[in-house]
Amino acid sequence: MQRQHLRWYLICFLLLIMLVKPLPAAERPNFLIIFTDDQGIHDVGCYGSEIPTPNIDHLAKEGLLFRQYYSASAICTPSRFGLLTGRNPSRSRDQLLGALMFMSDVDQNRGIQPDETTIAEVLQQNGYQTALLGKWHLGHGTESFLPVSHGFDLFRGHTGGCIDYFTMTYGNIPDWYHNRQHVTENGYATDLITEEAEHFLKDQRTAEKPFFLFLAYNAPHFGKGWSPKAQEPVNIMQPRGDDLKRVSFIKDKVRREFAAMTVALDDGIGRVMSTLKNNGLGENTVVIFMTDHGGDYVYGGSNQPFRGAKPLFLKGVSVCPLSCAGPARLKRELKPVKSPGRSTCSPPFADSLM
Repeated sequence: MQRQHLRWYLICFLLLIMLVKPLPAAERPNFLIIFTDDQGIHDVGCYGSEIPTPNIDHLAKEGLLFRQYYSASAICTPSRFGLLTGRNPSRSRDQLLGALMFMSDVDQNRGIQPDETTIAEVLQQNGYQTALLGKWHLGHGTESFLPVSHGFDLFRGHTGGCIDYFTMTYGNIPDWYHNRQHVTENGYATDLITEEAEHFLKDQRTAEKPFFLFLAYNAPHFGKGWSPKAQEPVNIMQPRGDDLKRVSFIKDKVRREFAAMTVALDDGIGRVMSTLKNNGLGENTVVIFMTDHGGDYVYGGSNQPFRGAKPLFLKGVSVCPLSCAGPARLKRELKPVKSPGRSTCSPPFADSLM
């Protein structure tokens, strides 16, 4: 099964490069990957969820909806490693098979290594402007682990597995970056990530280079607050009051909090897509929506009808939402290719790899 997952990543990696290399700069497509956190297959409206996600649903309606997409792992760090490198996480130099823990002394020295090539590095070397906005979770102890050391020209976001949505800290420890520098931010993390994406896309309107934007929302993952009494970080759901009112029909408290964080996420995705369109970038951008793995029932996620929850690598956690939309000239080349355990989005010239 792991080999099948890896083949999906390899094919997508090759698809990106094949689409890029033969075309002159003005015709090369942009790439926008919207990557959400701990969002199960029953947490998206177009997959049957009770949570309204009209903007995510619209992406699926305009493009392709996948029902056999398997993530690289049931845990954040290895899933991200698999996506960005196209390699099985078990082959990572530091054996990134579990989540890197922000306060662990050992994990200060673990993460993605310089010789582990990312998609961002390859695209950057081929003339792309690259950016990561949101969650990284592939190393935090030294600058060598930061996204700007692994192919991303721009980084705005956090390095740990989660963050306080209102203070942008891990508990009480600063963890919000502008490239290599810690900065103080206030607001709501989902909105901050969305705003950074809007700024980036507006700048691309007059840019000479095509772009690759990895938009890695931390939502709807729980937040990492701080307990003054216990003097330690705590996991906490952090919805806003207005968003809770929008999903008041959901009776279970934790599920309702999760849903409120999800509708805020969906709003952000809608804003990003509007910015893409309003700045004349929509007709030349491939947009992929996906999640890092399935949901965690303890914190309100749902993977129905499949069995299992994070971090168990059962079908409920490994089968995840995925949709892909792109320019009309690329839609003609895209077709779903299904087989047991995987689903790929592949042009005819990649069929020989199946």
